[in-house]
Amino acid sequence: MVILGQMHGDEHAGVDITQAIRHGAQVQGINLWVVPTINPDGNAGHVRRNAHGVDLNRNWSWSWKSSGRSSAYYSGPKPFSEPETRELAAFLRYVKPHWVVSLHQPLYGVDSNGVKSLTLYRHLIDELGLPAKPLRCEGVCHGTMTGWFNHTQSGAGITVELARTPSQSFLQRAPTALVTALLGHY
Repeated sequence: MVILGQMHGDEHAGVDITQAIRHGAQVQGINLWVVPTINPDGNAGHVRRNAHGVDLNRNWSWSWKSSGRSSAYYSGPKPFSEPETRELAAFLRYVKPHWVVSLHQPLYGVDSNGVKSLTLYRHLIDELGLPAKPLRCEGVCHGTMTGWFNHTQSGAGITVELARTPSQSFLQRAPTALVTALLGHY
């Protein structure tokens, strides 16, 4: 299992949640990899894109489309042009996770679009208490990590969108809820 806390530097709640998992009690029952961020430059600057100005969740090869540099969703000059994207892809190919959960903000829901594992989908909805929601991104969801993972790897990936500003109580219960959704426990 893999939990990715942050792809967009201006979406920090997933970093807090994954850090709580990493520094909390030992997870039992599953092999869990926790990646707080793949965008340290964006995180440091509180900006969506990486240091090259690329939206890392539009830089994957599955269904990649070129978008202009001025777009908030600039996909880069070609798929896998960014070192962060290439490294995460190599990591996922090496680890071969059964499930990948990618945390984002602020659309508030568990993505019901193109679900590959109904079990994971239902567990995330039940444990996190988030609604099921088709996350189509108003036509800009191309070249995404979960799309790439679901179409090129044997496991299942899903996007979980947290609220713009999650409550303190949600942030406190989310680490346990995520681990439980992935069939683990503390």
